[in-house]
Amino acid sequence: MNKQIALLTLLENSFWITDAVKKTIISKLATLTNEQIDDLGKFLSAERNAILENKENILSDTEKLLEIIQTDAIENTHEY
Repeated sequence: MNKQIALLTLLENSFWITDAVKKTIISKLATLTNEQIDDLGKFLSAERNAILENKENILSDTEKLLEIIQTDAIENTHEY
């Protein structure tokens, strides 16, 4: 796979990088050096690996958070 395409895929799925920064990186993609592309790719790969390694904890914590939000929303429906 082309490094630029791989970088775009990782970038698209990044949680840490804001949409504005993603757009800036994409706009500069053609002018990035191979070293810069490699560095960005390594960072984004590390992010992806960390998420995959902690997938079960992330899902469990997300479920707990959603339960709290849902409970709070149900309890406060009459306030609106």
